[in-house]
Amino acid sequence: MNVETKVYEGNQTALYPSVFRKKHNIKPNDIVKWREDEKGNIQVIFQKKVTIENVI
Repeated sequence: MNVETKVYEGNQTALYPSVFRKKHNIKPNDIVKWREDEKGNIQVIFQKKVTIENVI
């Protein structure tokens, strides 16, 4: 699936269009990791923020 987003002034963009937010259950304060491989391909990884409540 390909989804396009626009880069706004200040270099901001919607990092997770609604189709991905819903599919991956992305919520406020979740973490987005960006990885670039040796060929310049970029991988975006969604990670849940871990709180003390999650650990106990």
